[in-house]
Amino acid sequence: MVDAASTTRVLFLLNIRPEFHASCMARSYYEQVALPPLDESATWEMIASLLGNDPSVVALGELIRERTQGNPFFIEEVVRALDASGVVEGRRGACRSTGATAEIRVSPTVQSLLAARVDGLAERDKLVLQSAAVIGKRFPWAVLERVVGLPSPEVAASLAALEHAELVHAETEAECSFRHPLTQEVHSSSTRASHGTPRSPARSRRCSPTGSASTRA
Repeated sequence: MVDAASTTRVLFLLNIRPEFHASCMARSYYEQVALPPLDESATWEMIASLLGNDPSVVALGELIRERTQGNPFFIEEVVRALDASGVVEGRRGACRSTGATAEIRVSPTVQSLLAARVDGLAERDKLVLQSAAVIGKRFPWAVLERVVGLPSPEVAASLAALEHAELVHAETEAECSFRHPLTQEVHSSSTRASHGTPRSPARSRRCSPTGSASTRA
């Protein structure tokens, strides 16, 4: 598509990960802008927007800043994990610490944090998430149902739980996607290593949000 539009006045603005490569990146009209980590001021601003300014979370905010090194996704996931584990309580932007900061353990990498989040899921939700990860960043409900091998209502219930956990979100009535590419990459790699790649279905089905489906060749 990019090559076809090279003689027109069209601007393509894409968000890609550093390891991504495509032939269009060698063209003279291609320009890449690297996004550096957040600086210290922006990091504190983001932490404050998530935790708030209660005195009990100041030391916790410093721990998050040191560990995440300005990575916005990492910051968000750390705060989410601390909330889920009961280290902080309250609503977004108005949290309070419930324990001593010295006793708090923060995962060393965002990958390990994502893996830990999935370990805490119900077994059915974990199976649906890992199967979706093997399909790709975007996955049709119909294909997911065939791969995971569960009834439509159970798949729909798991996707609703995963969307509530902000791991995936609905793109259309028939397709979902992972909220962040790294979530898909982490669980795709672990699933392939443990179980091998599920076979893609030979036939596709259109699926409604309620989980009903009709098969077509």
